[in-house]
Amino acid sequence: MGLLVLLFIIIIFVGLCTVNLGLGLALLVFAALLIAFAAQSDNEQKKKNKELWEKNSQKIKEELEKLSFCPGREFYLGYNSSSPKMKIDVTSKQIAICDYTTGSLKIIPFQNLIECKIIEDNETVLSGGVGRAIAGGIIAGGTGAIVGAVTRKSKNIVNSLSIRISTSDINDALVMIPLITSPVKKESEQYKELWKTAQEIYATLLSIMKSTPED
Repeated sequence: MGLLVLLFIIIIFVGLCTVNLGLGLALLVFAALLIAFAAQSDNEQKKKNKELWEKNSQKIKEELEKLSFCPGREFYLGYNSSSPKMKIDVTSKQIAICDYTTGSLKIIPFQNLIECKIIEDNETVLSGGVGRAIAGGIIAGGTGAIVGAVTRKSKNIVNSLSIRISTSDINDALVMIPLITSPVKKESEQYKELWKTAQEIYATLLSIMKSTPED
């Protein structure tokens, strides 16, 4: 954005120099100061965001330690290392959803899981849960990829991708986990990686539901 502003100012500067050199120089200096201020503000905001993320990360770590939570498997719920994480502890039989940006921690006991769905652009792509068949495909090799998924509409852009978890906790019966929240090309590495993550989480949760005795 700063480069575009600078380019625009330079074009105006060149034009003004043909009329008034002093005015053109003043405008160019003003533009440089404006861009420097914007860059400084951006760096300060990034620093604050990093400090907040580290603070929340430590807070969540301490909360999990109090619960004696020992994750055996983790999933990034996004495309970068600062994204929320899903952690799974097969010993305590709990799932933790950690959001390091907001500092929130959600714990879901295995026994509370009822259903899991993958939702793409408001359409259910895969669905399975306790006491029901898997709709849309079968799991290949435990927590491997899903085979024979529901045929999706042919399109080049995906606007949203999320995992919807239904639980038996009446106070937290629906848990939505967004993976994609803005338009992404289907042939992009970002989409392929997040679609793979969605399938792995879905398969893992179905395996948990299948192996957890019903009350």
